Amino acid sequence: MKHFAFALLLIWLSSACSNRQDSTPFEAKPIQETPEVFQDDLKQVVSSYSKRYNSGLIESLYKEAQEANPDLRQLAKHLSKLHEIKTDSLSDFHDYQHNNNLYWKELESYKTSLNDSLLQKELDTFISNLKSKHEKRMAEKVQLSNWIDSTEISIKDQEVLLKLLVTAPLMLNYQNNEEPDIQVLKHVKNTMDSTLLEVSKYSKKNK
Repeated sequence: MKHFAFALLLIWLSSACSNRQDSTPFEAKPIQETPEVFQDDLKQVVSSYSKRYNSGLIESLYKEAQEANPDLRQLAKHLSKLHEIKTDSLSDFHDYQHNNNLYWKELESYKTSLNDSLLQKELDTFISNLKSKHEKRMAEKVQLSNWIDSTEISIKDQEVLLKLLVTAPLMLNYQNNEEPDIQVLKHVKNTMDSTLLEVSKYSKKNK
């Protein structure tokens, strides 16, 4: 089910961006370009992005991808609003369930306060009947609430995958464009080797 949902997400993104030649869902910028987050001093730029957005390099790259892709930006806004919409829409339902649960707990407390065991049994039957009727009345609503919670979790998982798929090409741009020159490393190695050799000459004389 989760893989099917993710496939639908990819189809939606592909369709939304089909008319844009300069942008695709997973390549928000031309493949040759180094992401803006890496174009100056890495620590300064990442720190700057972290203040503007959520902290973290992947989150910064994801925000940069959104700036270059209006369809991705719109989807990200929708995802960020989704939890708020769910919370507001279901607040009455959750309050209703909470109050009923308090009521059942208090009924149990009243039942155990009885000294007469026969009365306790009668009250227990009474409470069971009340709860049974309530649960039947609420069964479909509870099922829908559980489905919403489960789907929200799936959407969050898909959002994580989306961020990784969107930012991977941007990171690949950086890796390809900014790869350190091996000659620099070799030069340092040669310098260290020659220095070690010179130092070793003096240490050997003192033996």
